[in-house]
Amino acid sequence: MRPSGNLLLVTAGVAAIVGAVVATGMALDAARSLSVGANAPASSPAATASRGDSTADPGTPARETPPLTGTEAPEVASLPVSTSVAPSTAPPPSGTSVAPSASDRPTQAPSPRELVMDVFDLQPMGSNPGADWTTTPDGTSLTVAALPTSVDRSIRLRSTSAQGGERACRVLPATSQGTMMISVDLMLDTNTAESPALLSVRGGHILDVPADEGRFEAETWYRFAITINFESRRYHVEVVERGSAEAAAQLADEPWMTSDVPSVDHVCFQVPPAGEPASLFIDNLMVSG
Repeated sequence: MRPSGNLLLVTAGVAAIVGAVVATGMALDAARSLSVGANAPASSPAATASRGDSTADPGTPARETPPLTGTEAPEVASLPVSTSVAPSTAPPPSGTSVAPSASDRPTQAPSPRELVMDVFDLQPMGSNPGADWTTTPDGTSLTVAALPTSVDRSIRLRSTSAQGGERACRVLPATSQGTMMISVDLMLDTNTAESPALLSVRGGHILDVPADEGRFEAETWYRFAITINFESRRYHVEVVERGSAEAAAQLADEPWMTSDVPSVDHVCFQVPPAGEPASLFIDNLMVSG
């Protein structure tokens, strides 16, 4: 029995519907596969190398990634670096010390310059103390001596007559302003016959320090401390027996002997008349200004 025309038409319609449904299903499956592949994490080269290339030809060996040799660094993503940093306004953490700024530091007066420091301890005994020392008259003896001891040495200025008058002067850096301080230890080996000037400070003649008879004993060390003020043109002297706190002599706030002296450049020592040849020992000369 031959099918009718209507039956053929129904059969063709059903086949078309089924074909459309199948095509739609395949399209949905393809779209779902693409979505999953896009969201899957990327495999590292090492992982890929370990499991091989699944899409490669089975007859072709899997490609391997060579190991790093130490001279090749793996590429790392670089981040932009800011070249300006805003100053922090937050207070420092507790217990952190912060250095004060220059404006916060206390100011200090400058220390006096050390101009001279003569102690003679390392100089050979019997030698001349050096070119910074001069003597008058020519031929006057000025040598390093073992006094107070052989390791604590001084220089000896020796006279050759009872009249004395031999002088030794130490050259100083010329000073004309501020304050100059002189400290020195002196000792006579005999009593003096009159009040001599043991020490003088010169550029022009500024001051003499006398050794009053009966106040300075022979073979006794005395420390002379002198302060010279260039603004007021005055000076102060204090003499103390070494090892004692009692002043043996003092001249306070005295005017310069010559007021128009432009600068000081020498300190001098002189052997006084003693009725016999005598010696003056000089030690620990310190000058600052």
